[in-house]
Amino acid sequence: MTAAVRAIPFRVPRREPIVWGLSAYIWLLPLHILLMSVLFGALGWSMGLVRAIAAWKEALIAVLVALAIVRFATGSGPTIVIRWLDLVIAGLIALALAYLVAAGVWFDQRLPVLAQLYGFRDAGFVLLLYFVGRASPEAATSPRYMRALFVVGVVTSVIAIL
Repeated sequence: MTAAVRAIPFRVPRREPIVWGLSAYIWLLPLHILLMSVLFGALGWSMGLVRAIAAWKEALIAVLVALAIVRFATGSGPTIVIRWLDLVIAGLIALALAYLVAAGVWFDQRLPVLAQLYGFRDAGFVLLLYFVGRASPEAATSPRYMRALFVVGVVTSVIAIL
């Protein structure tokens, strides 16, 4: 008696680049906090150099937003219905942008441009991650992904407290 063994092709589900980028952002964030504190505090690197290294977060957010826009424009992603929360987040980003452009004229604060850009980053730029998440709902439907988010949140909080 002979038995024929048929090879079953091993298929790895394809993950979209936007999901890979979002995963990289989430997993690298706690390491970022730790690395920046070591570079600046323990090794004494200059503030400018450490800030330049720390800018990877903003660069990755910009790339992810570009991917989300391309995904939405080409229709290659899931169908997204605009919700009221989308409008609220867009409004907050618009408010942060308006404040960045006109705060010097309105309030005459005489803040340096770099300080204003940091304020915009904190008030509006990071909110763009909301739209990246909306453009990649397949990340949120995975229980494994949600557990990873929780673990990363706990680890980031512990590192920040320390």
